[in-house]
Amino acid sequence: MATNIKGIALPTLQFILTTAGNDYILVNAPKGWDKILVTQQRDQEYYAVKRTYSVPIDFLLDGAYLLREQYYNYGVQATARLTIKQLNPTTQQYDYIITVGDIDFSQYKNSENFVNVNLMDSGIESKIKAYKDVTYEFSMEDGIDIELTPLILEEQADFIFIQALESEPNYFPQLNIVNNPNLSITPSSKATVFEAEDTPDWANSVNNFFAPQLNTTLRLKGYVQGIIGGRSGTYAIEIRDNLGTGLANLMVKAKVGTSAEAFYQDFDVTINAVAGRRYFTYITYYNDGAGFTPLITVSQGQIMATYNTISPSTVSKAFRPKQLFDKLIEKMNGGVYPIASNHLEITWPQLCITSGDAIRRIENPKLKTSWNDFWQSINSVTNAMFGSINGVATLEAKSQAFKRTLPIFSVGEVKDFEDSPYTEIMASKIQVGYEDVDLDTTGGRTVFNAKQEYTTPLTRVQKTLDLISKYGASDLEIELLRVQLDGRDSTDNSGDNKCFFIYVKSEPEMSGAYQPEGEEAFDSVTGLNAGSYNLKISPKQNLYRWGDYLAGMLERQMGGRIFFASATKDVSLVTVDLNGRRIAESENVNIQSLGLPLFLPYIANFKCKIPPNQLLAVQNTPNGYIDFTWQGVPYRGFIQSIGIDPAHNSEQEFTVLLTPDNNLFDLIR
Repeated sequence: MATNIKGIALPTLQFILTTAGNDYILVNAPKGWDKILVTQQRDQEYYAVKRTYSVPIDFLLDGAYLLREQYYNYGVQATARLTIKQLNPTTQQYDYIITVGDIDFSQYKNSENFVNVNLMDSGIESKIKAYKDVTYEFSMEDGIDIELTPLILEEQADFIFIQALESEPNYFPQLNIVNNPNLSITPSSKATVFEAEDTPDWANSVNNFFAPQLNTTLRLKGYVQGIIGGRSGTYAIEIRDNLGTGLANLMVKAKVGTSAEAFYQDFDVTINAVAGRRYFTYITYYNDGAGFTPLITVSQGQIMATYNTISPSTVSKAFRPKQLFDKLIEKMNGGVYPIASNHLEITWPQLCITSGDAIRRIENPKLKTSWNDFWQSINSVTNAMFGSINGVATLEAKSQAFKRTLPIFSVGEVKDFEDSPYTEIMASKIQVGYEDVDLDTTGGRTVFNAKQEYTTPLTRVQKTLDLISKYGASDLEIELLRVQLDGRDSTDNSGDNKCFFIYVKSEPEMSGAYQPEGEEAFDSVTGLNAGSYNLKISPKQNLYRWGDYLAGMLERQMGGRIFFASATKDVSLVTVDLNGRRIAESENVNIQSLGLPLFLPYIANFKCKIPPNQLLAVQNTPNGYIDFTWQGVPYRGFIQSIGIDPAHNSEQEFTVLLTPDNNLFDLIR
């Protein structure tokens, strides 16, 4: 028996109650502590292993006093922690931590002789559970600068001819614009007025209907109708530039005699328009003889003009992902809380997050998001895990939740072993990408960062794996938002409160702003307009990033494929990265190309005992593996759910997810 320096026997267990930052060694052991069952269980939403407790316990005398003091000062939000340590007879120190749990004051019950409470693991996970749906608002003044560079966009303008009095040829007809999104801010298209000019000053006339911002193909499609009267000859409605050069005809009509004639002409013409030049509609006449005055009246008609335009360069604010992670945790916790994320800080610093406010350059822009939307978006794009590990809010790659090289402990031979398929992680369908958005522009069809759907060989499990990000990533949606509403202090636009991913270059420009990374990061890119960005977070790129998880889910289907089923937008994008890896958005996926699996899709259930002092090992390395044997054959598994009885070390139920190191053929007997 261990004793102190005075020869007094040391108790086997030590009960420490921590309140207001002070540790109190309790003289009176809590009643019911020996019935505490600690459960380590994998979170099905966040993938990390978390801790739960069963059965309430009674605190007596000194313990009851300390809890009453906390409760009646702070109510259900009071804080206290119970730590139970076991004496190490060799060192005569309380080296072995049996259990650590926070007091749940929401279950507080006070009576004359004791205080009854439950234990809980009340790290940041309890705050997330309570506040995960709450939308938080963040000022973006401390974000980084992102320079949204010019992007080539498709634009359309619709004109109608305005009827004029019967006039001699050689005039500019009046054209009114009835529809034009004016994507480029500096408009390419504009209305014209009626103007009679026998010999126009083409170089200086401002009565043009079109002035492109860049070299583009201008397509003019529509119809025109009216009446020709007077002299015989050829009447024409032409497209000319500011050099006076005739480029195309919308209508040509040869007239013989002096009687009036009606005309109707459909047209569909294209012009190679040059940036900086101006383009006109001009009604003219080529005389074939003498006689009456030539007359022509356009009674009605319309022109649909389609062409490319370019957005301006603007600077907006954005957060690095780890910065937003930190801000969300601090908001939910009500104060600073320790965080760790090599995944966001080192692997994904270029995946910046901005808002409609910031894109539109509204003064003092805000970003609004909930934890749920942040997690769904980050996980869908980067394949992540989250948990509170040793009191630190930890967001890492999902592979860190299934560490096949990190042993926790060995339990030896187990009893009542059985294994079964783990259908909770299986899916017959996969939806990946981004929520669909209806873009009111002809360029909407070129959106590649939208929703895609795939089917897997697992036809007997009717479930869908949801990898749809709540944050948008369509470069076209971002461009339309910034150029159509740039700087306008409006609160009724649906994009104001939306969050967006923008994948930026690793190094800033001389100005200090970061530009979006585009096709320069690839060996080749096809299927996109020049200037597109967010290529590294396309739906198919995201799907491949989930490769280790999908390889585990489909481990017995290695000869099969994940089949592309459909997409809500364009899927012509094909990229070849600098390492030669080719990814085509519309192609099927060979399962063998997904890489090594995180796990095998099988769970094992069994009973066993473990020493109570192994609880500390589980707390420190919960995402490692457990070694066990059944009928003399070794196996390994990741914790799904394990029970630990710290008082009696009784036999408990274990459920583990088999690691890729297991040989399943050992189970054939």
